[in-house]
Amino acid sequence: RVNQMTSNMNPLQRTVSWYQVLHVLCCELFKACEGRDLSNKQSLEYSQDARNKRVIALEGEFMEKIALAQRSKMSGDQVCAVAQLLSDPGVKQMLAKLDDLGIDKNTLGQYSVDSCFLTLERQMDNID
Repeated sequence: RVNQMTSNMNPLQRTVSWYQVLHVLCCELFKACEGRDLSNKQSLEYSQDARNKRVIALEGEFMEKIALAQRSKMSGDQVCAVAQLLSDPGVKQMLAKLDDLGIDKNTLGQYSVDSCFLTLERQMDNID
């Protein structure tokens, strides 16, 4: 996680925090954001704390929205193929590791498997 960076998003503001970046992306890309807009000072304090619940919640919201957007663009055949992948022992092991780390395996795990599948599918299309 990057705690502080320069911003081209707002020319009046020289630095932004990770929280602010996520907040802008959620609001701009998905037109809805449950995280609230915070002052620069407060959001920077939150971003510097790796265990801050507000930052973690906003990261989760962002990840969930990306995962849902990606899944919505997949065809029925692709979704069925990914469902079959979820029974693979290697995939089950990865999901178990996410669970052990306390990471939401439903959102991040599904996104990871979907992304890997789509990447491999594109590579196979390029071979043909």
